[in-house]
This record gives sequence, C-alpha cells and structure tokens, in this order.
Amino acid sequence: SWHDDARREAEEIAYETRRLHEGGVAWSDMAVLFRRNRDIEPVRLALEEHDVPLQVADLGGLLQVPEIVEIHAWLRLLADPEDGPALVRILVGSRFRLGLSDLAPLSRWVAEQSRRTDDRSLGHTLVEALEHLDAIGVTGERRESLDGFRQLYRTLLAESQGTNLSDLVRLIMSRTGAWQEIEAMPAPADLTARLNVHRFLDFSEHWNPLGGWSKSPRCPSVDDIIPGQRATGTSTRSFCTTLLEGGSSLEAFLEQLESIRGDPAEGLDTARIGGEDAVTLMTVHRAKGLEWRAVFLPALYRGNFPATPRQLLDPARCDFTLPAHLRIDTEFRTHLDPSADHKERREWLRSRHYDQEWRLAYVASTRAKQYLYLSGAHWYGIPQPHKKPSRPSDLMETARRLDGVMIDRWTAQPPPRPETLRFPALQPGPDPVLGVTWEEALHKILADPDWAAHRAGHLGVRDLYDESVEEFEQTLLDLPEPAESEPAPSRTTVSVTGLVTYADCPKRYFWSEVDRLPRRPGPAARRGTQLHRRIELHNRGMVPFDDLEDDLYDRSTDEGIVGARRPGSNWSAFIGSRYATLTPIHVEIPFELRLSDDTWIRGRVDAVYPHGDRGWEIVDFKSGRRSDRASRDVQLQAYAVAADHESLGSPRPESLRVSFVYLGDGLEVVDQEVDQTWLAEARERILRLVEDIRAGRFEPTPSTACRTCDFRNFCEEGKQFLSAATRDR
Repeated sequence: SWHDDARREAEEIAYETRRLHEGGVAWSDMAVLFRRNRDIEPVRLALEEHDVPLQVADLGGLLQVPEIVEIHAWLRLLADPEDGPALVRILVGSRFRLGLSDLAPLSRWVAEQSRRTDDRSLGHTLVEALEHLDAIGVTGERRESLDGFRQLYRTLLAESQGTNLSDLVRLIMSRTGAWQEIEAMPAPADLTARLNVHRFLDFSEHWNPLGGWSKSPRCPSVDDIIPGQRATGTSTRSFCTTLLEGGSSLEAFLEQLESIRGDPAEGLDTARIGGEDAVTLMTVHRAKGLEWRAVFLPALYRGNFPATPRQLLDPARCDFTLPAHLRIDTEFRTHLDPSADHKERREWLRSRHYDQEWRLAYVASTRAKQYLYLSGAHWYGIPQPHKKPSRPSDLMETARRLDGVMIDRWTAQPPPRPETLRFPALQPGPDPVLGVTWEEALHKILADPDWAAHRAGHLGVRDLYDESVEEFEQTLLDLPEPAESEPAPSRTTVSVTGLVTYADCPKRYFWSEVDRLPRRPGPAARRGTQLHRRIELHNRGMVPFDDLEDDLYDRSTDEGIVGARRPGSNWSAFIGSRYATLTPIHVEIPFELRLSDDTWIRGRVDAVYPHGDRGWEIVDFKSGRRSDRASRDVQLQAYAVAADHESLGSPRPESLRVSFVYLGDGLEVVDQEVDQTWLAEARERILRLVEDIRAGRFEPTPSTACRTCDFRNFCEEGKQFLSAATRDR
C-alpha cells in the first residue's frame, strides 16, 4: 500500500494489527521491521493510540519512548551537570511538572552570573542556580519542586558511585518512582512501558565498549556537588574523573546512544524478544533468525530501503577502515587496491553496498510465515516533512509487479505537503451532560458558582441537581471530625557503618551520611565485597560459580599479582581456618536494634557460629590486615548489644563472644568474651555516639585514617595532619 503520509501509513498498520488480533493472531506473533530507527516513532505512536501492546527491541528506537527519554535524561545529567536540556526535560516532566516560565528566573541568574564572571572558562549552570534559590527569589510550589529535585539529584549522585550501568538505571527507576508510575498506567500501556524499560535494562547490562574512549570535555565542578566547599588545588576535570567509577563507561555509553539515533546497525546480533504478548518493533538488522506470523515493512521509499549509502568507506581514503591488503577477501584486495582508479573503487563499493541492501531486503521479506505487509507514503519527516515527496523504492516496485500480490490502496499523486506529521495530543471530548470538557466546566464554575445550576435548569433537571447537591452536602456534614493526634516522636536511625565512621571522624560521617558527597570506590572495597559474598555462599552450602571448575576462566600465572601475595589469598586463609568447617547459626543476618524510643541501630552480621554448649560467637570477616583503631570496636559492641536485646531473631545466648577475623595477611583472630560490665559500657558508648550525631557535633578528628579518606582533598585538618606526618617521617 502507498499512502499520503507517514502518519496515515502508521495508522493503517495499527488498524491492521487490531484486525489480525481480532482474527486470532497473537500480538506477539506480529512484528514491524524498519530499515532505520527514525521510522519507528510514527508507528509506535499509532499503536499506542490504538491500545496495541508493543515492545521496541532496538536501542535507537527506545530513545524515543517517553519512559526511556526520562531515564536517558537522568543518565546525561549525572554524567554532566552542564547538560541543560537534560535538566529541563526532567523538570518539565511528570514528576516535577514545572513549566519553562518557572525555570526562566534560573536561566536569567545563570546569564547574569556569566556576565559578571571575569574568567569566561568558568561557566555557570542551571544545576548551580538551584543552590541559590533564596537569592534568585524562588518561592511557593515552584520552590518546593526545585528543592525536591535538588535533593533527589544529590541522592542519586551520591548513591550512584561505583555502580555499573544496569544498576544505575535501576537506581534511577527506584529513586524517581518510575516503577510506581508504570504500575499506575492503564492496560496495555503499562505492559508496553514495562517491556521497553526491561529492554533498556537489558541493553545497559550487556553493553560492553570495544576499545577506548575520550573523556567528556565538560565535567561537574566541586561547587556543583559541594556548595561552599571548593577543593583547593584540585582541577574541575580531575575531580570529575573521580565522581563515578566507570564514569568513562557511562560517558561512552551516552556517546554511543547519540551515535545510533539514526543508525539501525548498533547491534548486529539477534534481538532477545520478551515472552509477553506484544507487537515487536525492531530494525531488520536485529531480526535475522526470527520469524512471526505477520510482518509489516513500512517506509519503503526511495533512498530509505534499499538505503542510499551515506559514505563509501574506501580504505585508501578513510583511515579508520581496515586496509585492503589486510583483508582476507580476495575480491576486496583486488578492487580496493590503492593503485586502482578512484572512480572504479567507488563504483565497486557502491555496487557492493546495494548488494548488501538487497540481502537485507531478502532477510526482511522472509521473516513472515503467513502475512507480509509492505507500505510507504509520499511524505516523511519529523518534526518537519521533507521538502519533496518520496517515491516508491525499488523493493516496493519489485514487490508490486509480483503475481499474487494484493494492492490494498495506492495513492498515485502526492497531496500537498503537510505542515507536520506529528500525532496531535489526545484531547478529552465534551461531557454529554455538561456540554464542555470537565476542565472547561471547572473553569466556568470557578468564574461563576451558579453555572452548574443554570446548566441543570437548561436541561430540565434542576430538581435532580438540587437533590444531588443536598445529599453531597449532608455527606460532608456527616464526616467525623479528624482525631487530634500527637506528633510522632523524632526517630534517629544510624547504621553500624555510620557508628564506626563517626567514631573514626565525625566530619567524615557528616560528608558520608548527612550532607552526602560522591565517594571514590576503591579496589579494596570491591575485594571485600567479593570475599564476603564468597564466604556467605560457602556458609549457605552453595558453591560460587568460579569454583565449579578450575579452568572455567583462562588466567595467566601472574594475573592479578599484588606485591608478593595473590588477591585470593584471603579466601585461602578462610578455607584453612576452623570457621570453614563450622556450620553457622546465622548467615548475613540483618537487624534493627531499638536502644530507646527514638534511637535505632541497623546493621548486618556476617555470621554467628556456635560457641560452647549454648553460646554464640559473632564473627565479622575482614579482607584486610588488623587495625588497632579504637573506632573498629564499635562494630562488635553494636553486634553484642543487638544479640543481648534479641534483635538477631533468636533468644539471647548463655555466653557470647565477638570476633574480628582478619584474612588480609594470613589468619588473625581478635576476639572478646562478653560479660555484663563490657556490655553496659558498649551500650553507653553507642548512646553517646548517637547523642553527638543528634546534636550535630561534626568536628574533624584527624588520624592515620585520613590517608584513605575520600574527602581529604578539601579537608584542611586532614591535609595538615598528613603533611605533618610526612615531615615527621
């Protein structure tokens, strides 16, 4: 079929999918295949308008789906706080619901600050403007929305440190409430949104860049994240590189998203299709090996499919292509010899390109088991239609001449060029009683409270209207008075990690838990997590995947050597200890300890082993060497108090021992027998620490721990301590 424009073509595809479904064809047994990602949008909108469940299986097409557009904007903003369009996209979205007029004061402030700044290289951003809302004079609901965004942005920036792409997307979905919005959608829109989000998660989880990438030229400044705390002597770019572990991977991922918006060949592997009942939208490149009962091939206009080559990659002229003499194909070496005539090389490359296009056309036309629909239109282009109408491609003309092909409709003459091919926003129709939409009726009633009564009189139902009003008023009068409730007492909850951090340095706790700043995850932390996971699996009787076979991975003999010890030596120390032979009572057990009405401690115990006849040994495994800092004792004290308060899910044991098991340099056990005196002192110490936290006492206490502190670059006390320690040595 050949239509007036791309919108009519998309609507016809939506009509036909519904007709096939009513005739017994499952949604999942239908697919729409595209040569280019840019052609997906009109069809997707038409299917959604006609309540057809769908899943977009191409990353380029997903970038036009509203749910993915929101995630993409958050990823861009976390990678680069100077990305104003991404920030605006989030603020005008469904969560914050701000308008461009609400953001105008921020834009004016940025422009004014830029004019005042002598150093033009220090550009000001909208994110920075959010830290000066008082000076800008933002108030009311607009201020509440901007404050909410600022807090959410800080939270995501802090919690995203060290996460991979897939976990980062899940974190954004969780913190922004996107899952709840999807669940609240009506069917089948909720299924479509869920499938598309899962598809994007799948892409982010399996994405793996080949080769290197360059740093983004724009990086967040320290003041963007730490208002009032400038990292003296630290350049903006060097600080940026420490914000996100794998930050370059995020930037590279975003760069690839930009590069594939119009390129369907971002992945030549076969797509992974979900098992839900939904129509699949994907490019032909990813459809190899797949089949459906009904397949639609839209946008078959000249230059689009078969596609006109954008660039003929001649190895003699393009440095990034494989040289001809290194290719194994004899035909390549013959025709692409640098000494050959330039025009002959170009003609051969053009001929080979069209050969590949026709092979792709063969793939597209053989994906259908029963129904194959080919279509095109005179006018394409979003947001503005092309300047000239399109003509049917050679593929369309070839199919049209075949015997047995049914031509549903064919518009020979192009209509006048349309102003736009965008689908209009859905508008609610007028209410049959009110005569206008509900929104218009609300405005009329606000302007004239008697409008509804006059409308009822005009319709001859004034008595019924008055009775309904009286019943509603009586219902309101019968509502009970709200009970006066006392305000809930303020509750302070501190993690065991937070207690240890505060005992080590209150200022470090402040930057970790109160005014949270980005942290730099190190290899020691990753090794500790891996070791704890391995010990947990061992204690649960499960074998880690990398222990199933000795030769599961190919490793060189010196791979991962650090100094004279292998990273896996701490695991060897655990296996050689008595703890590897014991059956634990509890493994990785979380707890919440209520010390008073307003004080709660939460934590997670690595393992609890039997000790004596009816006693316990609470063990915390450490992947590093022994530390003599007194702050570490707080961890064991919290565990002992939790066990005494029966917060570990079992009655208190008759005897109790708490132990640190250090595995970083062989095996070293530091244990403590718990008696009532020690327990009372432990409880008192924890309460003092919590009281100091509640009172806001966050003075820095420099120590040797400053060497591994993430915030030492802008902590003056810490830098002075380290400088003095260096001089003393």
